[in-house]
Amino acid sequence: QDQHQQDQQQQDQQNQHHQEDQQQQQVEEDQHVAEVEKEYEKNMPKGDDEEKEEEEEGSKDGKNEHNAQQPFDKTLPQGSVVDGKMLSPSSDADNAFSTPAASSTTPWSKEAQEAYFAHLDDLQHRRIVFLGEIRTKLADLCLDTSSYGLELFSCPPEKKRSEVDWRWDEHSRLLDASGSCLDGDVEEGRPPRMQPCLDPGSAEAASQQWTYKPEGRWYPTGRLVNQRSGLCLAPGTLQSSLLPNVAMKKCSDSCAELWTVNAANPDGSEPTILFRQAQEQVPTSKPKRSSKILCWVMTHKKNHDTKVTAVYDTWGYRCDKIIFVSSDQVPGHETLITQLPGPDKRDYLWRKSQQAWKFVYNTYLNDYDWFIRGDDDTFLFMDNLDEHLEQFNPNEPHYFGRRFQTGNSSQDIHFYSGGPGTIISRKTLELLGQALQSDDKKIMHTINEETFADDLKLGQLLEMLGVPAINNRDSEGRELFMALGLGSERSIKRQTSLDHWFWIYSPEAKEGLECCSKKWIGCHYLNPDEMRHMIDLHVLGCEGAGRFPF
Repeated sequence: QDQHQQDQQQQDQQNQHHQEDQQQQQVEEDQHVAEVEKEYEKNMPKGDDEEKEEEEEGSKDGKNEHNAQQPFDKTLPQGSVVDGKMLSPSSDADNAFSTPAASSTTPWSKEAQEAYFAHLDDLQHRRIVFLGEIRTKLADLCLDTSSYGLELFSCPPEKKRSEVDWRWDEHSRLLDASGSCLDGDVEEGRPPRMQPCLDPGSAEAASQQWTYKPEGRWYPTGRLVNQRSGLCLAPGTLQSSLLPNVAMKKCSDSCAELWTVNAANPDGSEPTILFRQAQEQVPTSKPKRSSKILCWVMTHKKNHDTKVTAVYDTWGYRCDKIIFVSSDQVPGHETLITQLPGPDKRDYLWRKSQQAWKFVYNTYLNDYDWFIRGDDDTFLFMDNLDEHLEQFNPNEPHYFGRRFQTGNSSQDIHFYSGGPGTIISRKTLELLGQALQSDDKKIMHTINEETFADDLKLGQLLEMLGVPAINNRDSEGRELFMALGLGSERSIKRQTSLDHWFWIYSPEAKEGLECCSKKWIGCHYLNPDEMRHMIDLHVLGCEGAGRFPF
């Protein structure tokens, strides 16, 4: 009996030591995760809204002079296009401001413009394709004249514009502000010239006449073809100031030859080329696919009229169901209104994310095959996503996105960055939903943390459930999802930015055009104008369409 008691005491001591070891291990893991989250929050760039929240913190009701919202300048040059069209027809409240039918050439009435300006009062993200501009499609550069001839310059903001730069007359000629005509009858590789306008009835007049066939949905785009030479106006080389950066070239299918033209009519009549084309409605029919997709998008009240509209109009309408997750109702859309202990801000992203995943699990688990979590600055090519998902069974545990890692040690966490979109299968949602309502102590410990890093916590939780984050790349090792933004990932170099946080979290990323798949799926940090611009490039076969754009 004494021996039995001694054995029991020894076993109790061993159990106590084991428990203490486990507690110490948990403390060390918690400390490590806390350090990882702190470093992740420090490294992740803040969006505009998050920066504004920090500025407003401490100011009562955000009413101090520094934070006062500036009113929208309601001057709109005749023939210009704001965000591509008058207003999205995505909600019942917007129907009064919907654009005319594609076949109509009737300009917007004064009443319609006034109604639209009233709608714009609270918008914070907007861009006007100004009257008189000729822009390159692949870069934000405008065609202009200088003492050296024709050149490409950064497009000036409205406040620095003193006069209309370009006009398009009834003879298909492009005239600059001085009244000279663009003449494209030059040798291939040479820049076009500004010349006195010729008699339209003369034999030489075709050298100053252009053909422009706009394409695209939001910012109609096309090639400028000289009717005499048959050559296309294209950017030349931008590498050297000694060479012209505009030239006449043999027309091809190069995306570099695409221009957005909003040249004014000389008599002031309406509509202009771009204005007329912008009246075309964007198709809102859903694609035929073998599986069903539910998308939920995290947003904020300040973005309901801007980013939410752009998300829905460019890619969200292609989801079989889309739900916006916000602390306030999104007009015209199904909304999950989150319950938060304080003002809606970055610190509660994991709490908002949990509420969304629980809602989708409890309500729609058996109705959809794939579930997408995005932000209101997430952009997706849904056709490319459909093609990717065809390879996988939604009744198996799958988890897709841009893989990040927090370091190179065995303790570090692998997860998918939330910005360019996170996709999970029905089976993964089933496991996740059960876990979020579990009483398992380790799971509850992960769930109950308050943090902005909802993507990191989701990856941590799914790894516990046996669904790890794996690399999602194409057959050539290029990324399908861009967490840093498309332009940034194509331009960042180890040689010049080795200490950038990006290389810590994505150490295997390739550089230059090799970084990103020719049929990439998702991208982060796109504003509303860039989303619409990206759709145009996709429709024109320039982005995410199986080839490099340049």
